[in-house]
Order: sequence, then C-alpha cells, then structure tokens
Amino acid sequence: AIRRGKWKLLMAGKETMLYNLDRDPGEKVNLAEKNPEIVDDLRAVFDQWDREQADPSWPGREFEETKVDGVPYTVDY
Repeated sequence: AIRRGKWKLLMAGKETMLYNLDRDPGEKVNLAEKNPEIVDDLRAVFDQWDREQADPSWPGREFEETKVDGVPYTVDY
C-alpha cells in the first residue's frame, strides 16, 4: 500500500483499490476505475520504492500439499 495526501492505493494480487481517505476513511468505496491516472501515478511511486529495496535475506517459504482424512491442506514450513 501507498498513501499520498488524501489518496491510499492498495494492491492485493490482481486487485487494485484506491480510496479517498478524506471522504471515505472507512475505505468502503473503491475509486480505482474512476481515477486511473491517480492509480498509475501512485503505482509508479510504489514500484520505484520497491525497486530500491534490498532482496530479502531469508529463503522463500515452502509449502506442501497434503490430505488429512481425505481433506486437502496446505502445510506452510
């Protein structure tokens, strides 16, 4: 997420959400489709910040699919 002024941009998977926190502090109304230029601007700022960050110094997480009594589970190591 990134916030600049009254705008907050959240990116979760393929979903992009934009909120005007002055008018909608509870983040109920997603304005991303109505304000693509603000989404693009904030995403560019976030992407630049993200490129400047160091790679994680820990290994990636490992997952294993298994079943217990026929019910599928994902085990996170």
